[in-house]
Amino acid sequence: MKNRSDYLLLIRGLIIIYCIYDYIEEKVFFANIVILLLIYIITSVLYFVFIKHKNSIIMSVVSIIVIAYSSIYVDNLFIVLLPCSIYDIIKSINQSEIIFLVASLVMLIIMGINVQPMYIFIIFLLIMLDSIFTKHFARIDNLLEENDILRQKNNTYTKEIEDLKSYEKQVLYTAQLEERNSLSQKMHDKIGHTIAASLMQLEAAKFIMKSDKDKAESMIDNSIRVLRNGMDDIRITLRKIKPPTEQLGINRVKMVLEECTKGTELKYSLIYTGDLNKIKYSHWSLIIESIKESLTNTMKYSNASNVEISIDVFNKVIRVFVKDNGLGIFNVKKGLGLSGIEQRCIDAGGNALFDGSDGFAVTLLLPILKERENEYKTADM
Repeated sequence: MKNRSDYLLLIRGLIIIYCIYDYIEEKVFFANIVILLLIYIITSVLYFVFIKHKNSIIMSVVSIIVIAYSSIYVDNLFIVLLPCSIYDIIKSINQSEIIFLVASLVMLIIMGINVQPMYIFIIFLLIMLDSIFTKHFARIDNLLEENDILRQKNNTYTKEIEDLKSYEKQVLYTAQLEERNSLSQKMHDKIGHTIAASLMQLEAAKFIMKSDKDKAESMIDNSIRVLRNGMDDIRITLRKIKPPTEQLGINRVKMVLEECTKGTELKYSLIYTGDLNKIKYSHWSLIIESIKESLTNTMKYSNASNVEISIDVFNKVIRVFVKDNGLGIFNVKKGLGLSGIEQRCIDAGGNALFDGSDGFAVTLLLPILKERENEYKTADM
């Protein structure tokens, strides 16, 4: 039932069934009754088919004629169908329920007393249902209108988000270009001029080496000093633009987690403690590959909804812990994925542990290499 017409057709059908049943109970069912009912049903259906057409009221008039003929020449009971056709006409000319009530009650004068209760009942039933339908479908129309407004707002917000993302990418790209331009300009202004001036002094020193050795040595010393200062400028400039090792590593881990869980219901949490700068580049690569392999296994086999990842840097050891809340397994069989994780850890001087007793957990233990420690201490000085 999607609109008012569906309900009205249903009511009309029930009334027709009632009339047919009552007539069969009382009298022999003649063929002309069938013909009249078919004409009435056809005209009623055609009214609703062409309800938006200006000539649809003709169908209701034909229905009234059929009802009047059936009531006069067949059985007075069929007059109870009259309120439905009057209702159709009143609604077609956009009149109120009061007009419908008056027009319907006037017909009580010409009908038998035995059908009047049913007739009055149908009149008030139509009035009551009209009120219910009006409120019901008005509410549906309001909801549909609100839904359209929300859809338009959603499309607007989606476009704004896409525009913001595009703008963010453009800003990031522009910032990168400006940073490159600034670096290029700084290299040209300071380092380029420094090297050019030093080359000129060295060429002059070479030219006067035989005639004025002391002055040539002084010029060479000056060139060495200028070049050393230029080298310091290069180091300072590169140190400013180079991101810390821990930022590169942990951001790559976050990116892998986002990519692996995108489009799935799997949630993740990432915790890291200690000085991530102690983690070597090769160790970051190993950690990232192991996390990626663990997430793949989780999504394939564990039926988990959440996975926890923690990276802890201790004094001598790096511990990486990946655990899901899935089904787990008592007898862990190392396939290609787990064997690959274990072998990479062993090659790096560490070890890998697997536990399937509570969900599935992968633990990586990697040593902090001495050369990395020395490099870290030197960087702090």
